[in-house]
Amino acid sequence: MLRFFKTPEKRLGSAPGTLHEETSDYGFSAACTSYCEDVFEHASCDTVEACLEAIGREGTINWLNVTGHATHEVLREIGRKLDVHDLVLEDIQSATQPLKFEEYDSFVFIIVKSLIYDHNREIFTIADTKILVGENYVITFSAEPVPMYLKLFKRLSQKNTKLRKMGIPYFLFALLDALSDGSYETLNRIIDTVEELEEVVQENFQEFDVTEIYRIKQIMGHAKRSLWRYMEIINSIKVSDYLDIPDEVMPYYKDLEDHYKHMRDIVESVHSAATDMFNLYVSLNGQQMNEVMKVLTVFSAIFIPLTFIAGVYGMNFQHMPELAKPWGYPAVLVLMAGVVCAMVVYFRRKRWF
Repeated sequence: MLRFFKTPEKRLGSAPGTLHEETSDYGFSAACTSYCEDVFEHASCDTVEACLEAIGREGTINWLNVTGHATHEVLREIGRKLDVHDLVLEDIQSATQPLKFEEYDSFVFIIVKSLIYDHNREIFTIADTKILVGENYVITFSAEPVPMYLKLFKRLSQKNTKLRKMGIPYFLFALLDALSDGSYETLNRIIDTVEELEEVVQENFQEFDVTEIYRIKQIMGHAKRSLWRYMEIINSIKVSDYLDIPDEVMPYYKDLEDHYKHMRDIVESVHSAATDMFNLYVSLNGQQMNEVMKVLTVFSAIFIPLTFIAGVYGMNFQHMPELAKPWGYPAVLVLMAGVVCAMVVYFRRKRWF
């Protein structure tokens, strides 16, 4: 979980705003949707030129969705075309960044986080989405495909909808709302996982996957801290001079704020449940270990006097009268059996086992 807070080594010592050469895992796909009330067009953008041409189209709102790791060449060209500050480009290239809202003369830069399920690693995690909002364009950057964008795209393709009529302020709301819906979907999956783990820990805690609940506990803790920042970002959007949110769109952002407040409450509840479950597992595991140690201690305590008796009669002194008697051996066995019975009765009365 601490990897979310690590600073990439290649950024250390570099000048602010430096774009670093991509590694072998860099690669991206891009698609642009251009729309207005009467126009709707969608096309893949395989080259930097195609991306720049798409977002430079006039008379429409242009949404460029970049998935994967954009190369430094792509970012430099976008920065040159749209006059994006180098520090912003550096933030876009970085894998993880804190939530932020920055307002510039010709655009707004936003970073938000979403809960996702990583199908490759089969774990729940948190992903960054970087958003550039300009006069007639919105550019989104995400490392992995966002399923909720498909539903947003479907809404855009329909005529006579608010999304087609109300401009960029409403589209930005719809985009953030789609990301929140994706987080809700992942959160529901996390809740189902927590409930399944809760049944396991109550029925047979030895089969309980403590690593899974520990990771959920960490993710929920990180999400809880992030959700507090969402309120600041939404408030910054509402009072932004550049975005200039119209009065008819403002209620939608207030509703979005309520969504995130509700999500924050759910995340806090899931975090508390995961913490309680983890503590319960540790307690049950410790209790089982105590029971094992209790049994071992009882056996050890029983054998201590037996070892003493055997040690006394095993010293091989020449003058030990009992050794010469025919009843000596049976007498020692009876003595040992009596000691064992007496100690067992004593332990049972004390309820030690």
